[in-house]
Amino acid sequence: MNRERSLYGTEFEVKLRNELTQKAIAKECAEWIKNKVTFKSNTSDKSIQGQIVVDGIGYTPINNFTTVECGVWNEELTLDENLAFHEKQAKLEKEIARLEKRARAEKQPRKKFELVQKIKELKEKG
Repeated sequence: MNRERSLYGTEFEVKLRNELTQKAIAKECAEWIKNKVTFKSNTSDKSIQGQIVVDGIGYTPINNFTTVECGVWNEELTLDENLAFHEKQAKLEKEIARLEKRARAEKQPRKKFELVQKIKELKEKG
């Protein structure tokens, strides 16, 4: 049993690694919030339902500002499965962006069409 545990490190090492990961995620999240988020308070005497607006699209109801509530984390998956999913999505988004850039620069209609088809396939896949 100790041998299996040593693959992941001691309990202390795993805890430290998790804390470092959490700090990195928190720092990245704070930077994103600083650059992209605008918070608005309801200063009227009327109550409104919690909501989030992203790129002009409103999402409601939002009761708690958590990854699960915001739809970016699946409670039914393990931590590793969630991380793998998001890593795969990030790679897919990078590939789509790369292909879109190539398609914009492409002069030959046939090649441009092929690139657009590939982009469409990747978007449907994601």
